[in-house]
Amino acid sequence: DPAVQDSVRNVLSRLGYAVEELPHSRERTECCSYGGLMWLANREVAETSVQRRITQSPRDYLTYCVMCRDLFAARGKPTLHLLDLLADDVEARTTRPAPGYSQRHENRARLKQTLLRTVWGEDPDRPAAAPPVRLRIDDAVRAMLEDRLILDEDLQRVIEHAERAGADFVDPRTGHRLAHHRPRTVTYWVEYGVEADPEGAVYVVHRAYSHRLQVIEAGRHDR
Repeated sequence: DPAVQDSVRNVLSRLGYAVEELPHSRERTECCSYGGLMWLANREVAETSVQRRITQSPRDYLTYCVMCRDLFAARGKPTLHLLDLLADDVEARTTRPAPGYSQRHENRARLKQTLLRTVWGEDPDRPAAAPPVRLRIDDAVRAMLEDRLILDEDLQRVIEHAERAGADFVDPRTGHRLAHHRPRTVTYWVEYGVEADPEGAVYVVHRAYSHRLQVIEAGRHDR
């Protein structure tokens, strides 16, 4: 859309910024790998696309696609979104980490509720987005969850279900619990531990995975 492309560059000009175009821009712009959901369909090709894109210039990048911004920044490329230029801490924003799969999901839900109240004057009485389960997740596990596209909300649902109905397995050596739950079409498995806290239990997530295979237990028939 040439009009949109021009308007973005006009905004930058009015803000006093000079633009240096990448070798492939405007109608020849290369995808960051989010378009067509390449990052879901073929991770290896998607990673190659991102790496090729961020090495086309040694300068910091500016995008007006939020997914471009987050995918580039997640791989260490200093990148701003157009709206970042309207903030006070522009320099700090070039290296801020991407929000991640769960946080992006939560941000969208929060934005929707804000717009319903402030723009459309609605105040829907909706249930909480996730059960009140407090999680503790270290960086290595968080990276694994991001790679497997598992939301914090998914983990909370499994743990809430397990604590109510009883975990499937408990490792007597570590005390870790292994539980699964199938809230919709996907079954989630979570290995977790429980830590006491004055404000209530904290659930430490050690690993998790999901699958769409549905295991149906056959009934027994007495002869």
